[in-house]
Amino acid sequence: MEIRPNLPAMFAERLSDALRRSGLGKGTFAERAEIDRTTLSQLLSGGSRLPRLDTVVALASTHDLSIDWLVGLSNTGPLEAELVLQETSFETPGPTPTDERLLSWLSEAADYKIRYVPATLPDLLKSDDVIRFERSRALPGTA
Repeated sequence: MEIRPNLPAMFAERLSDALRRSGLGKGTFAERAEIDRTTLSQLLSGGSRLPRLDTVVALASTHDLSIDWLVGLSNTGPLEAELVLQETSFETPGPTPTDERLLSWLSEAADYKIRYVPATLPDLLKSDDVIRFERSRALPGTA
């Protein structure tokens, strides 16, 4: 698999942009990512090769950069990625009213043989036999 010729140049351009935005000098920028300053200079020169994966990961994780953005797979830069992260919530929502009804019914039915499912619970919880029985009472030709 051959690397597209513009990929190393794009990486160098985006790394240079990240360095400029950070406000740090090359030495400090490289030191924080635990890479050699000469390695950083080589990467910024836009040669014909891309860095090793561990170097890309170190730069990205240390300076809050997206690896996809650095290597040109995404156009969402550091600022846009930060905004997305601030607006994204990973909290699990609380139980819905349907969940509450189901949990209540399950606690009441504990240790009993369940012979029916209350009509107030969603059809997804009913067995095929229960649904067939309920539909058998419906008038022919109705849903």
